Amino acid sequence: MKRDYSRTLYADVTALDPARVTTMLAEIEAKACDMLAAAGIPPERRALRRAADLRYRRQAYELTVPMSDGAVTRASLDAFVAAFHARHHQTYGHANPAEAVQLVNIRLTAIGCLPPLKLAPSRSGGEEFRASRRREAYFPQSGFVPCPVYWRDGLTVGESLVGPAIVEAMDSTIVVPPGWIATVDAGGYIRLCKR
Repeated sequence: MKRDYSRTLYADVTALDPARVTTMLAEIEAKACDMLAAAGIPPERRALRRAADLRYRRQAYELTVPMSDGAVTRASLDAFVAAFHARHHQTYGHANPAEAVQLVNIRLTAIGCLPPLKLAPSRSGGEEFRASRRREAYFPQSGFVPCPVYWRDGLTVGESLVGPAIVEAMDSTIVVPPGWIATVDAGGYIRLCKR
């Protein structure tokens, strides 16, 4: 999961007190950590990414430049300005290190890494889920053909269906054309291949 935060702070970077930036970042980071905690994301699965929007004083547009982690110091702000000049040159083909750089917004992206999904095949198969009816389906090569209709939850790993057939589920319908085989793989996915 991801959430972006932004706070406006207009200031020339050379005149900016690092403590002011530190305080603002601490407030935003506390809010982001509270959000991640409320979402049940443990601290070891969290990441906070700092950035800021910078521009030359007379420009009407900004560039977003990543900020380093750790304490905000005069040296880190100077390095930040140098990174802006490099980004400006990369983006527009020129930079002016002699011109004042203005900070416009401080940004923070809070990232919560969710555990991977564990997909498992359905084990609910049984005769009640087997093909209990037939339905006609149209195929260009053969016209209307009666097809057995299977319920998706009734299929088990390794099972194969020879087309024509129809597999229905709560959220989808799979049509197995004539000359094709549908096989349930080890992950529970249905794979179609030509015979």
